Order: sequence, then structure tokens, then C-alpha cells
Amino acid sequence: MERKDARPRFRADVRVTGVNGPLVARALSPEGRQEVPRTRVRVEPQGDSVTLTVEAEDVNALRAAMNSYLRWMGVAMEAGDIGKGTDRGTERERESEREKVT
Repeated sequence: MERKDARPRFRADVRVTGVNGPLVARALSPEGRQEVPRTRVRVEPQGDSVTLTVEAEDVNALRAAMNSYLRWMGVAMEAGDIGKGTDRGTERERESEREKVT
């Protein structure tokens, strides 16, 4: 049973720089409106960076929320690159292109 007054015991902060912070934060906003059991999540844009803060009651909840949000953040950043025409593709695709050239 989840306690409503339980305080987070674990916290992780991740700051990603060199990205469009407001765009990434906006892309993650639908996930941020959903309640994740035993966690509190904040995504704060700061110009060319975004900070993800996850607080959790236990380490398993922290790990699960971090994995999800970091994955979503990566997708948002890749989508932003594609929209700007700077998609670099996957490492396998880049290697394949290099092999064609040589």
C-alpha cells in the first residue's frame, strides 16, 4: 500500500546541455502530467539545457522513472534534430555509409 505522506528518500538530478531546453520540456510534458507511483518528477528548461529531477521513495522506483524519462528525453532530442535536418542516424547507419565511401 502506498503511503500518501511518504517522503522521497532517493533523488537524482540530470542536466543535459546543448539542447533546446524548452522544446525538450514541452515534449515531456504529457508524461509529466501522469502520476508515476512512488516518484515525483520535475523537468526544468534553462535555455540551451534541461534539468531532470527525480525523487523516489525507493531505489527501484527511482531507476524505473530515470530509465523512462531519459529514454523519452533522447527521443525528443532526436526528433528535434530530425526537424532541423541534422539527423545523424544511428551508429550502424553511419558505419554503413562510411563503408560505401571506402
